[in-house]
Order: sequence, then C-alpha cells, then structure tokens
Amino acid sequence: MPESRKVKIYCGKCRQKLDVSELEPFSLCNCPSCGASIRVPLRLGHFLLETPCGSGDFGKVFLASDTMLDRQVCVKIASDNSLEAQARLRREGRIMGMFNHPGILPVYDAGEENGIAYLVLRYLERRSLDEKLSSETLPERGILLNILSDVAYGLAEIHRLGVIHHDVTPGNMLYGDDGEGRLGDFDRSELTAGAVTDLPEDILSRRVSEEHSGGRSWREYASPERLSDGMEGQEGDIYSFGVSCYELLAGVLPFERTADDAAMLNLRRREKYVRLGKRVKGLPRELTGALESALSFSPENRPSAEELAAIFSHGNTEDEEKNAFWRNFF
Repeated sequence: MPESRKVKIYCGKCRQKLDVSELEPFSLCNCPSCGASIRVPLRLGHFLLETPCGSGDFGKVFLASDTMLDRQVCVKIASDNSLEAQARLRREGRIMGMFNHPGILPVYDAGEENGIAYLVLRYLERRSLDEKLSSETLPERGILLNILSDVAYGLAEIHRLGVIHHDVTPGNMLYGDDGEGRLGDFDRSELTAGAVTDLPEDILSRRVSEEHSGGRSWREYASPERLSDGMEGQEGDIYSFGVSCYELLAGVLPFERTADDAAMLNLRRREKYVRLGKRVKGLPRELTGALESALSFSPENRPSAEELAAIFSHGNTEDEEKNAFWRNFF
C-alpha cells in the first residue's frame, strides 16, 4: 500500500503511533502498548473520518481530522452508495458553494474516493440546537436569541440568492464555542427560477424529493402549504423558522402533535395555539409579534427573513450592543 494511502493514528491515552491500514474502518482495536480501545477511522482523501456526529434521511456526518491542515472538520457522505444519493450530495455541495455568509455553515471542500462522494464542512463544537433542546442544555436566552438572529440573517441571504431551504428546524441550526449561529444541511434545498447563480440548468431545475423517513424531522415544522400539496416557496421556510423559534424559546411546539397531516393542517388553519408572548414572559413585544406573524396560515401574511433578522438584532451590528439589548429583558 502506498504510504499516502496508509491510515496512521495516535493512541489517545499513551500517544503510541499505530498503523491501522489493514483494519476495518470504524471497528475497534486495542493499543498494543497500553491496551486502550481505539476506533479505526475511514480515510477519504486527506481526511480521517473518526466518529459519527449526525445523520439524516440523505446523509451521514462524521467528525474528522484534516491531515493536511491539522484541524478538525466534519465530513458528510451519502446515506447509501446509490447513484441518486451520490448525485444528491454533489448537488448539495454545489448549492452550498454559492454562499459566503457568517450565518451559513461553510463548505470547505468536496471530493470522491473509492466511489464515495463527500463534503467537508466546518466543525462547530456545540453542534445543533436540537441536541441541546433534547438534552435540556440550551444556551441561556440572550445567547440563544443571538444564535437565532444569526440564523435568520443566513436564511435571508439564501432567500436573496433565490434558494428555498425546505428544512429549517432546530436540527439544522448550529453553533460553536464563539456563540455564532449557522444554518446548515442543504440536501433538500431548491433553487428557484430567479436564483443568482451560474450553476448549470440540471442543478437549477431539479426538485428535491419530498419523501422523508418520518419522525420529528419535518412534519412538526412544516408549513400549511407543504402539508396540503407538498409545495412551498420561501414563505414556507419562514413558517418553519417560526415554529423552530417558538419551540426553542418556549420549550414546546406551538401546535399539539397529531397523528395525520389533515389534523395538523386544520390546527394551522385555525392558528390555534398559545401565543408566544403569553407562554414566555419578558420577550420584546416586537419579537413575539413577528414570530406569531411567521406562523400565519396565509404565506403572504408572513414577514421576510430579512425583516425577522432585523427584529432579532434590533438594528445593532456589534455583538456587545446586541448582547446588551437582550440582557435588558432577562
């Protein structure tokens, strides 16, 4: 095996260097020096995929080491080896490459190794707000509002460029130790006819399948129009953002869980839920009003992502100013 293809790692306990090239990726082995258990990484290019850190209907994400730049990254691979899954991942990478914005998760690289397509993404230490919500370890409210403000600005940017995300949920709202929020996971995204891009027509026109594996990944955050006929514009992203913000701030979803889409759609049509301002005391009225408008049944009554971002940030551009603004309420 060429030296460049060998997989060499260090034991995390005794720092013994080990050649694990012949071992099955992600299997466990023991360090011959100290006996510590070690997981064998998978090599893709100059990246060593070490441990899973996320998965969805269309992809799996791994914490990885960039052996060229000596840094931690995340590497996303397709959920299976089918041509469709590989093409979907490459398409996601092309769309993510359109963005250069602090509110959007950056893609560093893309490649293919042994028939496996992959994307290299920035590693964010704190990961997703959904994980923090599930473990009841959400950041304190002032920091949370700053993160949501950053995500709103990221959403405004993709809308400006003519992209619909189609999966704006707490699971795709990410943040790191710096407290800055990022919108990620574009494997369901759609480019509209007015998209600002030089991507070829086959990338532009392809519509992502509405099929999902179930669970809370989309139905509980879905816009009424998506539930009724499977189609939505950028206003659908606003609705999903509103549901996500409500849940993250109140700790519960605005609408009760139901067994079928028809019942869920009926609740949305009646807009029957406890208003955020009553559920969570001390929030600025301007903010609660905007998020309640985001949950309007009619798409034309929802604010734009840019309007929401401006309300979240309250017109401040410096972090210290923004933090001081939110601290006044808590």
